[in-house]
Amino acid sequence: TWEKAVNLYEDGKVKNFQDTEFTWVADVLGTQLYQVIVSKKRYTDGDCTCYLGQNDTLCKHMITVAICGLKKGLPLTED
Repeated sequence: TWEKAVNLYEDGKVKNFQDTEFTWVADVLGTQLYQVIVSKKRYTDGDCTCYLGQNDTLCKHMITVAICGLKKGLPLTED
């Protein structure tokens, strides 16, 4: 799941990213466009419109948005 999330981030699949006071909100382009919201304090708290997200399971789209929020859109490094 982590590697898939990294690939989505590096491939520029995060769209319409917004940093709100308590959450990160974005669309992630996968097999379709998914709407994602992630808590800034705990990325496992959030929601995604994909199948896993709708079943309260942490998905690659949520992790991708958390990466985007933490990296502020900058490229990932080996660290």
